[in-house]
Amino acid sequence: MAEKETAENKKVSTRTRKPAEKKTATESKVSADIKNDNNSKDNETKKKAKIKRDKTYTFYCTEAELQELERRAEKKYLTLAEYFRIKVFADD
Repeated sequence: MAEKETAENKKVSTRTRKPAEKKTATESKVSADIKNDNNSKDNETKKKAKIKRDKTYTFYCTEAELQELERRAEKKYLTLAEYFRIKVFADD
């Protein structure tokens, strides 16, 4: 980098720039294809990395309703957690 003194005695830095290398049409197309391929791979890995959350629902019920749901779950040979996700709140 070369430095010059201006009339206001401020230092201003200037850069010299290298001339760009000229590519042929096929070279530029190949490099563009490689960039696009890399972007698509990144997008695929991002999609795989996203964790899909299952929707969970909370049911509020009494003890009697809970026993009924447990009975229904047992009929289908499921645990209650498999049949429903339940939080029990006793009536005060």
